[in-house]
Amino acid sequence: LLPFGATAALDWRVFAFAFGLSVFTGMLFGLMPAFRPTPVDLGEAMKLESRSVAGGRSWLSMGLLVVQVALSVVLVIGAGLFLRTLQNLRNVDIGFNPHNLLLFAVDPSLNGYDADRTANFFVDLQRTLNALPGVRSTALTRVAFLSGGRSSSQIHIQGKSGPNSVHMMQVSPEFFATLEMPMGHGRSFNDRDTKNAPKVVIISEAAAKQYFPGESPIGKRVGFSPETTSEFEIVGVVRDVRYASVRDNPPPTLFQAAAQGPMRRMIAVLRTAGDPAQLIEPVRKAVRGLDANMPITNVATQTEQVERRFTQDRLFAN
Repeated sequence: LLPFGATAALDWRVFAFAFGLSVFTGMLFGLMPAFRPTPVDLGEAMKLESRSVAGGRSWLSMGLLVVQVALSVVLVIGAGLFLRTLQNLRNVDIGFNPHNLLLFAVDPSLNGYDADRTANFFVDLQRTLNALPGVRSTALTRVAFLSGGRSSSQIHIQGKSGPNSVHMMQVSPEFFATLEMPMGHGRSFNDRDTKNAPKVVIISEAAAKQYFPGESPIGKRVGFSPETTSEFEIVGVVRDVRYASVRDNPPPTLFQAAAQGPMRRMIAVLRTAGDPAQLIEPVRKAVRGLDANMPITNVATQTEQVERRFTQDRLFAN
């Protein structure tokens, strides 16, 4: 939770101090009750027992009891509120169906693949993965939603002042159907959106509302510099998605066709018919069948990725 917590090293001196402090406090609070009755005359104490009970214990004991109960109540209420917050976050509509999704990253450039060989590898990879029993569909993306990664850029809209900030995604044509993200207007990417075809992009509803208020963005053109505002044509508007945080509102997002840009490290997304964890080993074998030396990393289910966004909330609730 502390700013330096992720890089703080374990130190034997810290352990020694904590151990010594524990022993000292244990002995102190264990021996104090034993020392307290030693000077007391038992006979006289028994005679005054009824009066002591009526008058209650010392003000210190009662004060400590009140403080303990008060702190316990506060902690219980706080834990309940954090649990409610955690439950509310899990019920947030993130914009796609996270269940039955398996993700893993692969980077052919690590094995010396050039651009054309990399593109062919990903075509073969999708075809091989789609043939696995239990796989309903596959897609590729440069960044996975709610995985801790993010990419952003500035775009310039033809005929309008800029620049305008957007979150970036590079995805294959099957991405929206695999994640079950419905299109609002226009069309999705298709196999004709290749590197030699006219360049097209899809934007999110948040981007459409923010940068094209009161008008349809379909057919409008954008670019990544003031000199290239006509480079990309907007062909579709897709439903908003929580990009990197469940707490934050969906940001304006721009989707590029993966085949129209350089394909290096990509994340494969598999929609499965059953438990996606059961397909981890078959997926590894399938990749090794294409290239025995091709490593895959960051293997996880989408629900695991989403749950990692709640780590701090779960810690507070516990």
